[in-house]
Amino acid sequence: MKVAFYVMHNYYWPHFEPVINELVSRNCSVVVGLSQQPSDQFIEKLESYHGLQYKVSKDYSMGQWYQYFNQFNPQWLFFGNATSTLDGLDKGTKTALIQHGIGPKSVYYTVSDSPIKYRFVESEHRLSKLKEMFLDKVFILSGYSKLDPLVNGEISPTIVSSFDANKQTILYAPTFYPSTVDNMPDDWPEQFADYNILIKPHGFSYSKKKYQSHREKFQKWQQYKNVYVAPAEDQDLLPYMLSADLMMSEYSSALFEFAAINKPVLICEFVKLRWSYRGVFSYRMKARVDSEFERYKSIGTKVPNFSSLLEMTQSSLNKDQNDNENRKQLINEIVGDVDGKASQRIVDYLYGETECA
Repeated sequence: MKVAFYVMHNYYWPHFEPVINELVSRNCSVVVGLSQQPSDQFIEKLESYHGLQYKVSKDYSMGQWYQYFNQFNPQWLFFGNATSTLDGLDKGTKTALIQHGIGPKSVYYTVSDSPIKYRFVESEHRLSKLKEMFLDKVFILSGYSKLDPLVNGEISPTIVSSFDANKQTILYAPTFYPSTVDNMPDDWPEQFADYNILIKPHGFSYSKKKYQSHREKFQKWQQYKNVYVAPAEDQDLLPYMLSADLMMSEYSSALFEFAAINKPVLICEFVKLRWSYRGVFSYRMKARVDSEFERYKSIGTKVPNFSSLLEMTQSSLNKDQNDNENRKQLINEIVGDVDGKASQRIVDYLYGETECA
């Protein structure tokens, strides 16, 4: 069986990698197309796969990518986001979506309003809702493939030599928008001197010109001995999750990923909004967020302002997460069963739906 993956942004890769590993272990042929220049480390990883073929082009249109994939006659082509057209793709290639995020944004559902026929879904709750919304699509309950390597013990934690091994570690994983980065003080690591701080920025905070202020903040924070800022080429959040005792983030998938491994999360609500999202335009912000998000906020502790952050960090680290049955139920509604077998189920389905696999 031949399977292709279109990686529009490099940070989609951690969602695809476990599935690719499973395919390669079954001697399947894999083709990867990347629209962003990968780091040297990323290229080494791609070239370590036996028989995997890949191409990098920042300039290809979707039609050109389809021409490239057509050369290999893949039975399946995977996407990490919606596509506006399949024109030019061989009619014999089935299309599938592994959505690159599971957060509480409305786009999680509306992304299926695209020509992609199949979609692998993390939970029963979201599967039911998607089936109601899109009667002409095929949704398959698989679980969340991104977490497979962590559950299966295949991830090594991030080790920072300057960190104090006697201190707990905080993971600050801000999204690009709406983000708290601009509202975090320049000296906040000093105020959190009793903790090690891992900062894992979103890829767009590095790559988009409009987020120059984020990069300036990261540079300032990196000067503190108790801080490590992940470099732009480091796409995978999992090693940082494994190393951390608590996560801070906003309206992001990362919150649910971290909560799914039974660790405390702080939901930072002191985001900086553009003028086009404030006042009479606040409806735009509401449109970005899933209508159920207020209910899902109980997976963690809401932090209304920076001045509350340290106190809530201390109290959350002292709280036992195991006693909260409601939290477990809400996490399951988003992430589904976290058993390390999502990638196996995805590949099993591909084989079941592919002639002469």
